[in-house]
Amino acid sequence: MRVLVLFVIAACSRSNDIAVLRLEICAIAAVNQPKLEALVERVHGLQRSLRGDLPGWPNMLRTAELASDELGLPPFTQTTPPDPTWRPSATTLLGMGAYVRVRAGDLAVQGHRDELRFLIDDERTRYARGITSVTEHVVQVERWLAASR
Repeated sequence: MRVLVLFVIAACSRSNDIAVLRLEICAIAAVNQPKLEALVERVHGLQRSLRGDLPGWPNMLRTAELASDELGLPPFTQTTPPDPTWRPSATTLLGMGAYVRVRAGDLAVQGHRDELRFLIDDERTRYARGITSVTEHVVQVERWLAASR
């Protein structure tokens, strides 16, 4: 009888573990969403401010394009809105959240704990590195703009 009780407790805790891992994956994306939205607004500000009549603008344009691309926005110099069906790539910061939520659901259904843990580590690393990189690019262009005025 004790063995059966221990087996049931172990089985329940393992299924809860999967649910917790899945929730953690979704929480990581949700926590980073406001940071991404703030960076999107800053990149949009760069689009409005960056002009070709300032010395050194081609280098700063490329730097701003890097930030935009890494976020997953449409091309920096594109003036027309993207098609309504357009979505950011899963390999970008803006596209990663939707991808990991779907992938976490699939992995949870299949019971793949190790892959869920890997996804958590990868998601944390990619958000941290990506947000840092985009911020550095944006700050560089913002400083240049401020010094050019």
